[in-house]
Amino acid sequence: MSRFEELMQEIKKHPVKWVESGIGAEMVKEAYKCAPPEVLRLIKNSLRHNELMRQIFAKQELDPEWIHSDEARPLLAEALSVAPPGIQAQMDAKLKELNMLPTATMCDENGNAVYSLEQLAEKMGGTVEDVQRAVEEAKAHHPSAFIHTGPVHRIH
Repeated sequence: MSRFEELMQEIKKHPVKWVESGIGAEMVKEAYKCAPPEVLRLIKNSLRHNELMRQIFAKQELDPEWIHSDEARPLLAEALSVAPPGIQAQMDAKLKELNMLPTATMCDENGNAVYSLEQLAEKMGGTVEDVQRAVEEAKAHHPSAFIHTGPVHRIH
């Protein structure tokens, strides 16, 4: 068992108030220092996701139509791209439930659905050029948001 795993087991035994206290806080700092890179990435993404969602909710509260604006799109794209896997799965399920995604005919090497510009344009009722513009805008604000550039495979 790694030092990180040992620390996490010990931390989980205590209430939040203990974790926030002197000894607990020191243990959390030590766990953070020896955490594997994938754990650090999840923590960083989770913190960024929370920050983005606070911004989104604040803007939405001031103007309920804001969510449909050009300003909202890159924030939403980045928030989804750094969301914890469980939230991403819930959002994907909701989009499917609301019939907002095209039928998946291709996937990436991990089995995640990949959609063409044509599929997205048809589903959104816009043009391929509109979708391309939205993709370029998303890339400008967050290069990895929703944009798959690797190999794709047909879903059978």
